[in-house]
Amino acid sequence: MKKKLLILFVIILALIGIAYFLVYPKMPILTGYAAKKACSCYYIANRNKESILNYDLAKSPLNLASIDILENENMAEASVFGLGNSKAYYSPKLGCRLIKNDNLTSKEIELRTHPKVSGFNFDQKQVGFDQSKINEAIREAFDDDEKWEKQTRALVIIQDDSLIAEHYAPGFNKDSKILGWSMTKSITNALVGILVKQGKLQINKTALFEEWLDDKRRNISLDHLLRMNSGLEWEENYAEISPATNMLFQTHNMGDYASSFKSEFEPGDHWEYSSGTTNIISKLIRDQFDNDEDYHDFPYKLFSRLGIESFVMEADASGHYVMSSYCFGTPRDWAKLGLLYLNDGIMGEDTILTKEWIDYSITPTENSTNGCYGAHLWLNTNQNELKNLPSSIYKFSGFEGQYVYIIPSKNAVVVRMGLSKGPPFDVEKMMNLIYDAL
Repeated sequence: MKKKLLILFVIILALIGIAYFLVYPKMPILTGYAAKKACSCYYIANRNKESILNYDLAKSPLNLASIDILENENMAEASVFGLGNSKAYYSPKLGCRLIKNDNLTSKEIELRTHPKVSGFNFDQKQVGFDQSKINEAIREAFDDDEKWEKQTRALVIIQDDSLIAEHYAPGFNKDSKILGWSMTKSITNALVGILVKQGKLQINKTALFEEWLDDKRRNISLDHLLRMNSGLEWEENYAEISPATNMLFQTHNMGDYASSFKSEFEPGDHWEYSSGTTNIISKLIRDQFDNDEDYHDFPYKLFSRLGIESFVMEADASGHYVMSSYCFGTPRDWAKLGLLYLNDGIMGEDTILTKEWIDYSITPTENSTNGCYGAHLWLNTNQNELKNLPSSIYKFSGFEGQYVYIIPSKNAVVVRMGLSKGPPFDVEKMMNLIYDAL
């Protein structure tokens, strides 16, 4: 009997050891994600802790994390069984930033105020579309009462500069700020387009950083970065410890981290989606300004010109914007960004981007999968996603099914935001219904 107990004890210890070996290295990633998400949802989106735990952090293994909201310190803290403690600090101007040993470069900044413009006024369109198909699209997008399977939080449909329909899940409305995840990359495209228009950046310029001058990276151009074919080593894997997870949850300066990777392929020869690349562009954008104040202010000048008031761009611990992933905003304001592209870079009488920039941005990258990618925008080239809809459709796209679809043939923009992009939610069926209705 004693021998059997000893064997059982050894087996249990071995299993604990294996679990520790496999899980513990991932703990900072898990708790970093949980602390950052809890902080942003609580302080920026004004969600309560119970809602965050029941929805945003409900999936395994995130549901293992214990969350504390430290209101007196403007922080959120996460741990798993008391291990892997992570903290995120909130400031109104830079959002929530993961901190280690109080390593924030600056805790508070002041953003300048800009004149508010009317932008898009969301007048309701009454005729010229099939209301029954719009209603069917809404039913397709959203869960029935008391279900949470499709996990759509918001749907906004605009055509001819008028609001066709909008619908929200319980607890959300037109004023709810929702994380766009990688839709933030589209903001990066717009900011670069402005700098190109101003003559401060050139898409074919190489030798972008001093630390790249002595190796093959000196041949990487801004065009290569925008098109995700720089050839830099990278792995966009969120299921394991990877450059992507280390960047988002372990590093002080994400642009410096991503730009430190060596070349794996010749620039232009290999396409690979990389959030690190976008933060390299954020670093390049920062280099165009003499001080942090002008850099931090730059996106908000754009937002003001679009009539966007809800957007909150979040930074890393160094104060550099995480342009790959972190912008909160209302679905209506995400729609306004889509309208900028639909209208060839013009909002009202304000030419923000040139038509040449829009055309460049939606030109397929030659070696992207089936021409699926432009310059930080996703394309429907060869109907690679929406098989029954025109190839001229393109989109901003983010984790967990954040979408802004630009539909030139219908003069329309569609915004869908939620927590899941997969079954039972069917984005293609929803978009087919909307397209047929317009």
